[in-house]
Amino acid sequence: MFQLEFTGVRVTGVEVSTPAAPPNVIETFWQKNVVDLSRGMDFNPRGSVLAKFTHLNHKDFLMRINVRSLIILIV
Repeated sequence: MFQLEFTGVRVTGVEVSTPAAPPNVIETFWQKNVVDLSRGMDFNPRGSVLAKFTHLNHKDFLMRINVRSLIILIV
């Protein structure tokens, strides 16, 4: 496993926020969709070919990463 390292740079905090949810909670939910597979494909007889699927989705969230740099530039 590789680690990303920057000398003099430190992550001091990470926080996730979702509207109407406690701090550091990402709200997920199952979502059903239908997609038309007939576009760009040649099916006989002509007509729609629909696929229904369910997938895991999430509400919008904001991730805040606090970083401290200890690098001093001398010119």
